[in-house]
Amino acid sequence: MATAQFLINPHHIAATDRSAQYGDACFTSMYAESGAAFLLKAHLQRLQDGCAALQIPFTQWNALESNLREVLSGITDATAVKVLISRGSGGRGYQPPSSVDMVCVISTHPTDPILPPSVVLNLGVSDVSLSKEPWSEGIKHNNRLSQVLARANLQSKNTDELEDVLMCNEYQHVVEATSSNVFYQIDGVWHTPPIEAYGVKGVMREAWLQYLSQNDIMVNQSYHHIDMFREVEGMLLTNAVRGVRPVAKLTLPDSQHVLDTSAHLDLINRFMSQSQQAG
Repeated sequence: MATAQFLINPHHIAATDRSAQYGDACFTSMYAESGAAFLLKAHLQRLQDGCAALQIPFTQWNALESNLREVLSGITDATAVKVLISRGSGGRGYQPPSSVDMVCVISTHPTDPILPPSVVLNLGVSDVSLSKEPWSEGIKHNNRLSQVLARANLQSKNTDELEDVLMCNEYQHVVEATSSNVFYQIDGVWHTPPIEAYGVKGVMREAWLQYLSQNDIMVNQSYHHIDMFREVEGMLLTNAVRGVRPVAKLTLPDSQHVLDTSAHLDLINRFMSQSQQAG
């Protein structure tokens, strides 16, 4: 029977752990304060979906939730809580071991409080492309090198005080930002890229989509070429630790665009209040 070891804020994990060796793990990060986490149930479901996609036979979900709630009970200030489930140690090669002792790591990281939507973002475009992953089903697995490289490039080249960058696939279709999903408005219609062969199905993305549907706001899940973003009227980024944030300025390779940040501010505030209660 497969077992799992729970580690709370460990100083290290084994060098033989398959998460470190091959990225053989999935994870989720959530925002917590005052003893509760935003959208906790959705984050636990994301981990279940990730383990299923990677065929990691983790079954101790009640124990995970119990450990997680104990950690949350000690949190007062704004904290990012990360939960990582690794297949554990075993074997030098790629072949997963037939018997696994999985590792579940819960770690806490001080973070800034979620800012109100009146605090806006400046966004650019990355020259790092996202690879096609039709097998991943939008899960958040540990192989995030494209995002790491995009953030490293942003840090080294950032002369425009950009907070994040859009990332495209090989066809120059916008997929997401480095750590956020993206919603944008063209000709009064809201769009978000589909999460099929590219990108991460963010917890906040799914909750925001559901909330918009409940408020009779239609969102088309469709790709647009980066050139079409010259026509964008409004844009939002969704992230589980930073909430829903409007974009004020979009810097494309050949132009800059000032966007409307006033739309849906009240809707965002109501949504974030509801998300806090969903822990």
